Amino acid sequence: MKTKFIMTTFIFLTSIAIAIGQTITDQKAIAQPAEGNSPVYFIISYDIVNMEEFQKYPPRVLPLLKKYGAEVLASDVQATVFEGTSKTMNAIIKFPSSDTANKCYNDPEYEPIKKIRINSTKNCTMVLVKQLPQP
Repeated sequence: MKTKFIMTTFIFLTSIAIAIGQTITDQKAIAQPAEGNSPVYFIISYDIVNMEEFQKYPPRVLPLLKKYGAEVLASDVQATVFEGTSKTMNAIIKFPSSDTANKCYNDPEYEPIKKIRINSTKNCTMVLVKQLPQP
């Protein structure tokens, strides 16, 4: 059982790494922030309760993230806990602006994809934070 979880985790993280590489190299697909908008970050944590169902989520959500110029900065299923209680999945996703993050989250294309995540996870926390002003 633990070996299956580790292999599934490896496959998931590999798919994210591939998507990150595609996002970085395909600059035409990256939405540029509007004048005056700063990057924002979705900080996401949740417990995966149905790994088989959850495996359908990454390959479907990654193209949508790419469409909005998002970049997965971190994704970890074995995060180190300093305080509080760890969740199975922890991720940070950078968007060019809060407008693009909102458009992505509210895109009708995301609705069926979001259902996969909702039905395969629990204890989800998803917050959008602004980047600190750069000097």
